[in-house]
Amino acid sequence: MKRMLCLIAIIAGTQNLTAADWNTAIGIGYFIPSGQDYKEIYGEGIPVSVQAGISFWKIQCRTEIGILRQSGALTFSQETTHLEIWYAGLGIYYFLFDKKWSPYGGLGIGLDSFTESNSIGTVRQTVFDLSLRIGLVVPVHPSIAADIQCRMNRARVAHEQMEAEIGGIALFIGFTCLL
Repeated sequence: MKRMLCLIAIIAGTQNLTAADWNTAIGIGYFIPSGQDYKEIYGEGIPVSVQAGISFWKIQCRTEIGILRQSGALTFSQETTHLEIWYAGLGIYYFLFDKKWSPYGGLGIGLDSFTESNSIGTVRQTVFDLSLRIGLVVPVHPSIAADIQCRMNRARVAHEQMEAEIGGIALFIGFTCLL
């Protein structure tokens, strides 16, 4: 019964939305890690992501999925090591102006699926991620806008006696299709 009431509330709340209230985006970024070990082994990287969002007045809710793949060298042995981080999250954003051109700020939470593999073995872990995001949406066409974003996130992995920060700062540019 509770599920049915939730479904009815969602349908009732979204039936008056116009096409401009929905959007999708694809983006590419430049990741600068905050953890010293991460920096020494992998350096900086290039994540890609896909987002979908819905807007209510100056508030926007977005879901996102993305990936970051990198290769590096282990600190002592200099053997090759590979890293793959899949992330999925949900964010809420406040836009300063109720227009297509607007600066914004927001918060996000997500899950990071971390896999590191090398000659020593493979480590897999899923951790929570918290992020603070600021950005600017700039129209480039009536149905397309550029979304320039800076995000700072925090996530830590721990394995046996090792603990590492896998968060950092990412500068993203995405292109949003206003549906």
